[in-house]
Amino acid sequence: MTTETKATISTVDPTSHYYLSTSENPGIPIVRFLLTGDLNYKNCLSKPDKTSLDANAWDRCNSMVMAWIVASLEKRIRGTIMYAKTAKNMWEILKQRYSQVNAPHVHKLRREISLLQQGNLSVTDYFNKLQELWDELASYNPIPKCTCGAADEFSKQLNEERIHQFLMGLDNHHFGTMRSQILNSKSMKDIDQIYAQAVREERQSTIITSLEAKPFEAAAFHAGGSHYVNKPSCSH
Repeated sequence: MTTETKATISTVDPTSHYYLSTSENPGIPIVRFLLTGDLNYKNCLSKPDKTSLDANAWDRCNSMVMAWIVASLEKRIRGTIMYAKTAKNMWEILKQRYSQVNAPHVHKLRREISLLQQGNLSVTDYFNKLQELWDELASYNPIPKCTCGAADEFSKQLNEERIHQFLMGLDNHHFGTMRSQILNSKSMKDIDQIYAQAVREERQSTIITSLEAKPFEAAAFHAGGSHYVNKPSCSH
């Protein structure tokens, strides 16, 4: 690396599109799930002229973004784009191959959400699974930005919809009463408050179950030790 290149990299303006902090490296995961071939890849800075002061910084950023993209792909897909020379080229290849119409995937996500049940999962694990599906669905249906108040109303409706979805999947035996109380209340709480209430209910149920089991354990212990009642003892 030449002195000129080092100087260019070290003096990149932190507000520049090409700025990379010292904490950024090729191994940083940029997505939660690897591309397997069935995800929807949606929509890069154009390459500056070789004489531009940003040329070296662009090359550095391009290499970094290429590494991030490769790290976000399954191994079987990585080999098919290694010949690409720029991150933009990589992205276009992936877009052409794996971009799909939103409607079928949105339908799939909504179906998974409606069918998800707590089953043997803890409240936390069940809620986390729902949250993952909600987050992915939200990427296709973002809340509109406006100043007329429609966005707040949309957020309120989305919160209520998520509360209903969360309550429908909860175990009816343990959370039936709590569900009825929430649905019969005059106003819906925030989904995070409902989740916290369900966690408290789960902990209380666990404690009660544990306390109810103790008398049986004591009785079993007493019965098991009854044959020692008439055991001879030494008078000395």
